[in-house]
Amino acid sequence: MGLVRILMFVMNFVLWGVGGVLLGIGIWLKVDPTALDAVNFVNSYGMDESVWNASVIIMIVVGALVFVVGFLGCLGAMQAKDKPKNFFLKLYFVSVKIIIILEIVAIILAAVYWNSLTDSVRTSMEKGANEDYVSESATTGVSVSWNTIQVKWTCCGGNDFTDYKNSFYSNTTENTVPWKCCIMKTGALGDLITDVANVTQCRVEGGGNYNPSTPYTSLNARGCYDGLKSEIDSNSGLIIGLCSGFIGLEIIGYIFACLIMRGGD
Repeated sequence: MGLVRILMFVMNFVLWGVGGVLLGIGIWLKVDPTALDAVNFVNSYGMDESVWNASVIIMIVVGALVFVVGFLGCLGAMQAKDKPKNFFLKLYFVSVKIIIILEIVAIILAAVYWNSLTDSVRTSMEKGANEDYVSESATTGVSVSWNTIQVKWTCCGGNDFTDYKNSFYSNTTENTVPWKCCIMKTGALGDLITDVANVTQCRVEGGGNYNPSTPYTSLNARGCYDGLKSEIDSNSGLIIGLCSGFIGLEIIGYIFACLIMRGGD
């Protein structure tokens, strides 16, 4: 087996493994009852259960596709060079070509509809905070996830803290904002109301209108959409690197397949 075939085999073995992991995680999320916690978490971003289920199915499909393509690449690389019809290598070549084209189309569509997508997420998060959030003491449902991200990302509501005006939460508790939106004492985890630096002032500030230039001393005034955006931005290098590496492997595999079919080894 020549160098090109060895490199192609190793590369596709990696893809085969990655596909298997994605497929396994997708199936686990689909069938394991404990994965409902993940559903609650993504619901806090404004994603309803149907979208979550669609995302899991996409993960399963992508994992299966990568798994099969990686397997075909391994078989194509191992197939004897002197065979007149390298069926697996040709099938691999066509499959990778189609995948690369689909990825290019997906990137273009994402660029075209990015603003619409982000606006939809922002609107959904506003609606989630206003209509679905129940209380700081909730042990199930969307409220658990909202409580977590509002403390972790030091944010309040979807767009900003005014999402809680005339909300289910404010109408049932008569509080302007959840204390999870308040600035915590230094080193506090935010698990108890006693962790809040000044809950009274926090809720006074939460009763007003949002003004970015206002110095909020006790309330985390920014919305969790901005927190989500900051989280994505802070990990953008890793995300871009992984996607670029994956696409790069596909292109290299495509080139290797071309070389082998043309008689290169």
